[in-house]
Amino acid sequence: MGRAFTIPERHGIWRAHTEVCWLCKEPVPFSEMEVDHVIPAKLANFPDRLAEVIAKLGLPPGFDVESFLNWRPSHRRCNGSKSDKHYEKPFIAVEILNGIEKSARAEALAKQLVSDSKLDSAFATVLAAAIEGRLQEKQSADLQGALNTYSNWLPSLKLPLTPDVALSNGKLVMVKQPYGWGYGPDNPDVSWHMRCGVCGNRYFNGSRCTLCGNMDDD
Repeated sequence: MGRAFTIPERHGIWRAHTEVCWLCKEPVPFSEMEVDHVIPAKLANFPDRLAEVIAKLGLPPGFDVESFLNWRPSHRRCNGSKSDKHYEKPFIAVEILNGIEKSARAEALAKQLVSDSKLDSAFATVLAAAIEGRLQEKQSADLQGALNTYSNWLPSLKLPLTPDVALSNGKLVMVKQPYGWGYGPDNPDVSWHMRCGVCGNRYFNGSRCTLCGNMDDD
């Protein structure tokens, strides 16, 4: 059983390596990306063999195969077709050494993802798109797939895909969302100047978006 990468780790690796598969050099969507070990992780179970490979490639002793230095984004097809001996080729050492700066950036991006103050707004943006039916079919499938993949980490997550509607007169609707009760037009096709500038929600309590909490005085 391989290592279970966290979402922040996967995101950091994907972003730092410019969202491109390291094997075929073609773009790889985040939802389809697999994390590949340049030097196979299974070698960690054979310390002598791992030390031999590290020395042969001219890498520093104690090189950690389970680190950002050794992780790369890849397509499933590319990862699956890589030869077992692929890691012994000389260009692999160059790849790892050239990736030192990107590896540091990948780690920083992973930490930033969980500490970024914009996390709530990002969540609200996706949620608003789901509520308004603006997610494309593939995006909806990707979102559901991600939730299914990480459901063991998020057992209590329940997405409120529709606002709690209290009343409507055909023109205005009153709803309850994470930031309380608010009002907005009953028409889902309202222009963007009548929506929250952060998440696109159309319901407000005064100047506060009732979905993401953004204060919008415009």
